[in-house]
Amino acid sequence: MKQNSEQTVLWQDFRRMLIGSRRLILTVLLTTVFSVYILMQLLTEVYEVKAKVLVKLGRENVEVPVTVNKGGVISSGVRMEEINSEVLLLTSRGLIEKAADKVGIERFFVEMPTPTTTVEKVRFYFKMGLRISKQQLNNLLITLQLKEPESDREKVIAGLQGSLKVGREKNSNVISISLKLPDPDLATDVLNQLLDLYHDRHVDVHKDTSVVDIFSTRSMALGKQIYALESERAELRNSLNLTSIDEERDLLLNRVQRLQDMIASLTREKALLPKTLSFVGPYQSTDKSLTASSSQEFSSPSVEVVKDRIAALQMDRASRLRQYDASAQLITDIDAEIAQLEALVAEGINRRLGPLQSQVQDIYHRLEELNNAEDKIATIERERSWMVERYLVYSKRLEEAKVSQDLDLRRVANIAILTYPQPPSQPVYPPKLKMLILSLPIGLLLGIGLALLLDYLNDTIRSRRDIESIQGLTYLGRFQV
Repeated sequence: MKQNSEQTVLWQDFRRMLIGSRRLILTVLLTTVFSVYILMQLLTEVYEVKAKVLVKLGRENVEVPVTVNKGGVISSGVRMEEINSEVLLLTSRGLIEKAADKVGIERFFVEMPTPTTTVEKVRFYFKMGLRISKQQLNNLLITLQLKEPESDREKVIAGLQGSLKVGREKNSNVISISLKLPDPDLATDVLNQLLDLYHDRHVDVHKDTSVVDIFSTRSMALGKQIYALESERAELRNSLNLTSIDEERDLLLNRVQRLQDMIASLTREKALLPKTLSFVGPYQSTDKSLTASSSQEFSSPSVEVVKDRIAALQMDRASRLRQYDASAQLITDIDAEIAQLEALVAEGINRRLGPLQSQVQDIYHRLEELNNAEDKIATIERERSWMVERYLVYSKRLEEAKVSQDLDLRRVANIAILTYPQPPSQPVYPPKLKMLILSLPIGLLLGIGLALLLDYLNDTIRSRRDIESIQGLTYLGRFQV
């Protein structure tokens, strides 16, 4: 209860103080508001001109490096690094210098108009005083060698660098640009010049005149290599008289198969002959006429005649053995003739086997040539296919580089102005309405604070608490007059 009573007393004292100091509080409030208003009239108004640039996915973002093996387009959108690069390009000192020079340095130092009203006169002399004071301070710093002297151009460029703000719009591909200057038309002109210079500089930065030469040289070199491989392939085919390797190989393999069948047949036939054919006996050496006639007979178109003759002699021998002894002269002559004829058959088989085996060897040699030629042609084809693929890639890149070069000549880039600079109608500084609204609570707080301070410093006894705070005095009560 005692605490509540003290709070009630404090609130009563505060209320009494507010009522008693209402004039002071109102005076401080009005003074604060008026001072803020006067200050706003004296401050230089600043206008903000804005523009927005879109960095879109364009030809600069899909350029494939020369070292890329495959000719596909590489594009992953506009990266953060690319946006940052464009921001640095926009805020570069060289670009700002050129923009200031094109607009004219003298436009930044326009004399203030002659004042006509009282407010304009106050503002004029106030600004003149500030300008003179700033100039004198600057001269003093230069005299004391604390600051280097600057030309009007350097001052303008430094001011533009401080007033120009460039940044990325959140997570988009849009770059926002703002420039704050006292003259809205001047700020608009400067920003327009800056954007034009930025566009030209952007094109120049991404332009590479050597790309066309690189792709052209590479394409020509690959074309010569492809022609050399094709000439080598044609020379190889002509030297070996190649038409279709697969068809020729099939024909040769079929022919080899037939020759091997013939060789196998002759070999089996030779194996069936008596093993004593290597020695014929005295009859072969004495009766040359028979040998000659037998050889002539064997050399006839068909060996079947000789075989029939042998079969007839064998049958004749078998019939005569019934009448004569095996050692009889007639039987001996028949045996000699049979042996001679069998020797001639064996000799004929040998003569036939030789050319057949030679043909087989020739065919195997030709097959080996075909296989080697096929390997060489396959190697040439692989190299040619790879070079043709590379040639097509470089040819495509050459065409793209030529198109890019044409676009460079026409000043086409992958940037677009979303919002062009426009002179604003209202200044962004000072924020007059906001400052006036804020001056109301500030003035009120200052008035209350001053009233509390004066009340605290006042020794007049106005309440029971004032009496109790004095030592030696006792509060007895209160009465109403």
